[in-house]
Amino acid sequence: MNLQLFYPSLKLQSYIKCYYLSESDYTDYVKDVFYADGCVEVVFHIGLDFYRGEEKECWAKVIGQITQPLTMKAKGRGRSFGIWFWPHTFSLFSGFSVNELNDKAIALGNIFSQRFIDFVKNSMYENDIESLVRETNSCLSKKLRVPSNLIKERITAHAVRYIVNEKANSNLDKLVTDCNISNRYLQKMFLERIGVSPKFFIRITRFQHALQHLAKYRTVSLTDLAYQAGYYDQAHFIREFKEFTGTSPSQFLLNGHPINQYFLNL
Repeated sequence: MNLQLFYPSLKLQSYIKCYYLSESDYTDYVKDVFYADGCVEVVFHIGLDFYRGEEKECWAKVIGQITQPLTMKAKGRGRSFGIWFWPHTFSLFSGFSVNELNDKAIALGNIFSQRFIDFVKNSMYENDIESLVRETNSCLSKKLRVPSNLIKERITAHAVRYIVNEKANSNLDKLVTDCNISNRYLQKMFLERIGVSPKFFIRITRFQHALQHLAKYRTVSLTDLAYQAGYYDQAHFIREFKEFTGTSPSQFLLNGHPINQYFLNL
């Protein structure tokens, strides 16, 4: 796979993590497992078919929060264009309560105009990447909704930044006190905007920290990694790693990741 990253316009950088374009050639079916990363993603495929189980997914889709290991298979030769949103921002473009999308992939027809969807397809076929990125910036800028409650929006952004930075050291009691809100309000806000509870989001950030470190430094001590990532001990780390990946850290290193390997450290 060949993977290129593109960054959104300055106006969108607080809402969009990045765009990516990948080129793949899978003569035979390729199988891989995808893991929780805390983000919602929009993806367009041309020349490639992706299957969740035996069900073929739409070529233009939004992929909701992944909360459990997701096994996919792919076949074909073609391209994928992705829009990777920050954890709390997708609903500002869609109006959806994000928890409705958890562990699902749905067609983009109800979210983006057919004109934009067709433009993405044609640009990918014509290899006009400059126009693709420019038009995506334009489309998303127009779709970006002004939050009806700016204070709530600031609290949401602050809470996500706090957990992403602190990971396992996050203190939710301190967070709600600093924001002058209740635990119940924080819970409701996270389910609507991020799709998971604050505690589960902390678990995702801690897992992702450990996963990325393990993928990069393959000979790292699991005990050292467990403590560094904020787990109680190695047994706790292995148990939670299995919950998110379906396998142990040692087995993860032995398995091939023909698709996911390119996205683990983005």
